[in-house]
Amino acid sequence: TFTVLQLETPVICYTPQPVSASCPIVMTPPRVVVKHGGSFSVICSTSEAQVEGMGWESSLGAVSLTDNVTSLPFKITALTQWTFSPQCYMNLLNGDQCQQRLSVTVYKMPDSVTISPSSHLGPMVEGKKYSLRCDIDKVAPVKNLSVIWQKRNETIHSQSYNSEVNTPVQESSVLIISPSRDDNGAQIHCAAQLNLGPMGPNPAVMTVTTLCSPTGGLTTFAAIIGAGVILGAILAVVLGMLVTSEGTFSTTKGSWLAGRTSSSGII
Repeated sequence: TFTVLQLETPVICYTPQPVSASCPIVMTPPRVVVKHGGSFSVICSTSEAQVEGMGWESSLGAVSLTDNVTSLPFKITALTQWTFSPQCYMNLLNGDQCQQRLSVTVYKMPDSVTISPSSHLGPMVEGKKYSLRCDIDKVAPVKNLSVIWQKRNETIHSQSYNSEVNTPVQESSVLIISPSRDDNGAQIHCAAQLNLGPMGPNPAVMTVTTLCSPTGGLTTFAAIIGAGVILGAILAVVLGMLVTSEGTFSTTKGSWLAGRTSSSGII
């Protein structure tokens, strides 16, 4: 059994910042982190006095050249592309033009995060090695993904990915564990975390939990007790065969010797 927790917050963080010293354009915000299908707006502005006009170009529509302005807004109501890079341009009175692109990160939280044993079904035995696989379904962008394994709120393994693919992908992470008696009932968490920076949702995390139950198999202590019980039963049977009715030991009890009878009579 497992529980899934997903937390997301809107992306609103504006800090005006010049994109380039050679092109005096300020983007507010300087970069955008937006959920796929979500909306955002940005303002392109300049402190340059000799401006003829400004405009926006993008693969989802444009804002035509607008004369005699030093700021121009741009808005997307539903971002349906995974790679998006709108451009603001500015025409100067001397005939020059400069332009800057807005950095846009489009993200998607996983559809699901699940933990499953990759090589074992059933109870775990103390001291043996087992592998748990955490599957992250349809997450983007994977280059911002970190998978964090925790036991009792302590990080025991983490993994990141270097792919430049922007569309949703399925990834997995494998954890090797060797349970001990103290791990009985311990919770193991797998968290899929998108590291999207200060402009992104905080936290952008989906977590799944499983229980470590090594007591379903024989632990070392239980194995010792079980072996002692079996050995005791075997010893009792052997003693019953060797002890005579007079309370003495005889290796010939209940057996036939040529020319004489045993203490228990002829068989």
